[in-house]
Amino acid sequence: MEDLYSILGIFLSILVIYFGATQYFKLKKDRRLIESLRSDEDKETEDLRISSMIAVNLFVNFGSEFDYCKFRFTKKECFIYLRYSYPTNLYQGPLVIKSEFPNKYAYLSTFYIKKLEVKNNNEISICIKNKTFIGTKYNLNLTSISESDLDLILNNLSIKNAIPTE
Repeated sequence: MEDLYSILGIFLSILVIYFGATQYFKLKKDRRLIESLRSDEDKETEDLRISSMIAVNLFVNFGSEFDYCKFRFTKKECFIYLRYSYPTNLYQGPLVIKSEFPNKYAYLSTFYIKKLEVKNNNEISICIKNKTFIGTKYNLNLTSISESDLDLILNNLSIKNAIPTE
């Protein structure tokens, strides 16, 4: 019976390592693909200040408190990048929040917008979530957004008639 448990343990260990390695390489492939899509026609917001953030992973609420985010829009896709205060040029991501082809990217880098709310014409509350039950849900409250960045976000995320709330 001990032999069966040790064989089962080895099999599960190999399976977990294989799954982790394949997802890692898919994420690397996604980053190369997204970088190859860059063009001069892309639109980008300035760094937007995150006043509060909640990141929830399947069971755990963890403290990856990012300070800034940036949206980048290609013709039919939208990506979000997150960063800490320092260094200023090191971003985590991109997280795909809008894509022309839903199965083009790995599922760990593909998100959808669960909620987008405009407050006081210069603040946004946005919730993005993985498309699967495994992954992270980010609740971001963005403040001091310029009018041009707000228009860029609302127009490219197909939320043209968003009503500001007080």
